[in-house]
Amino acid sequence: MGASSLMDKDYSSVLIGNGLDIQVGGDDYLNKWIMVRLLARAKMGKYNMLFQNSPNSKPLIKGDEIIELFSNMVKIANKARKNEYKHLAENFKNKDLIDALKDFKQNHTCEIRSIEEIGMEDWLLIFLLFLIEQKDILNQYESIKQGFERMIFDAIYCAGHIQDLHSKMNKLSKKYFSNFDNIFTLNYDNTIEKLTKRTVFHLHGDFKTKHCSENPQNALGYLRIKKEKNVWFPQEFKHCNCSAILDFSGNSKYNYATKMTETFLKFEQLKENIKNNKIELKNILETLSPEKSELVKIGVEKDLYLGQDYHFQDFEQITGTLSIIGLAPQNDSHIFSCINKSNIHSVIFYHYFGNKSDDEIEEEIKTMSLPINKPYIIKNVKIIWDKLNLSKPNKRNYNLLRKQVEQVLNIVNKIYYKSQIKINDMLGQLNSIPPLTEKVISELMTFEMSKKRYHSTSKTEQQLVSNFIDFGKTLEVAAISPQVLYYIYMMGSQSNNKTKHTIHSNNKKRKHKK
Repeated sequence: MGASSLMDKDYSSVLIGNGLDIQVGGDDYLNKWIMVRLLARAKMGKYNMLFQNSPNSKPLIKGDEIIELFSNMVKIANKARKNEYKHLAENFKNKDLIDALKDFKQNHTCEIRSIEEIGMEDWLLIFLLFLIEQKDILNQYESIKQGFERMIFDAIYCAGHIQDLHSKMNKLSKKYFSNFDNIFTLNYDNTIEKLTKRTVFHLHGDFKTKHCSENPQNALGYLRIKKEKNVWFPQEFKHCNCSAILDFSGNSKYNYATKMTETFLKFEQLKENIKNNKIELKNILETLSPEKSELVKIGVEKDLYLGQDYHFQDFEQITGTLSIIGLAPQNDSHIFSCINKSNIHSVIFYHYFGNKSDDEIEEEIKTMSLPINKPYIIKNVKIIWDKLNLSKPNKRNYNLLRKQVEQVLNIVNKIYYKSQIKINDMLGQLNSIPPLTEKVISELMTFEMSKKRYHSTSKTEQQLVSNFIDFGKTLEVAAISPQVLYYIYMMGSQSNNKTKHTIHSNNKKRKHKK
């Protein structure tokens, strides 16, 4: 898609946000459960290697230390919500930080009780405020930011399930999205291109494209790999070594993306001019520093690229109608700024209204406004989901196991006599946990139970009870009580034992046949 061609006719374009992934893949892709998976995997030590500089080096931070860091940040988040960091941000003299802090305050009117209640990009804001306050460790922000980015990318990736969402979409979806002239997305997954076999423009990058500094198709990555200066990256986390952009400020994301795109486009033009003998490579190299000269020379000779095209220049030049699906209006203000720069004639914003009635939705729409200077209308996104016959996947209904759940609850409530919950509360919590996240939680509880402290003989009854209580607090989030964690662990253990028994029985049958 060329920038000039976009002005030739009235195009029909679509911009897709995370709402599509949630509708197709379920609540596993909600911020809350992404954060729960991150915490669970961090506590198991899965992310330790993301903080190593080499396979044999010691992690800068690991396991429980990561959890402790996150837990301490809840206090910082509440201080930010109460505007107690306004003076700190103003002294730091960063407009993006000041604006982000203002937005955070507006978006969090109630007290934050737990880690998973904070948005993934807001975490970068909280960490930065914490480091500014500490002063002496502010220079570690980029390292912490990079480590956090990799953890959140992995939690979103969800063991690769997010890259298979296209298989859950039907022909109606394929036809609908294929009919748009231009498809833009803010999602990192490659669902729509797999579905439509069309080019999809990832404004914030994607999992499939490697980070330019480690990509052999990029001149920078090619040279770094050749000189063995590329960053060591664990093979199991290669999906985190990607072009995805994560930051607390939409403006910061936009500035990074446009700078990278400008480099990309200029270099492509340079290669074209050299190819058409409009300029000589030798003359260009003479004007550059040795490092840049080597980069340009190898890029031209090997026909590699520089930078990364994030397609904001294309997005800002579209005309016609833009449909926006699955985007939260309070996030990504830079997207609306791009729309205001464009020649778009009109916008259709498909908003999520939950289970509200038509009358309630109609009244809410009257009170809504978008920061767009183009004509726009707001519609219920359910119109799209119904049209495409896209239903959220069903979660497990624990109400059908009420007696079993109640038996476990009665036992565990005796241990947690100071914080007992009722059966309906427990069922509600269990029903809210999506399946892929529940699997990770079960894995965490099994990991925790493998620790020696739970298997050593307790000297006193008090010590035994203390161990039981500690085990139930393995994953401290507001969304899940200790009673629920115990139940998930017990059911997971039963399932594992059944699987082992089946495998053992099958092996015995095979041996008998021999």
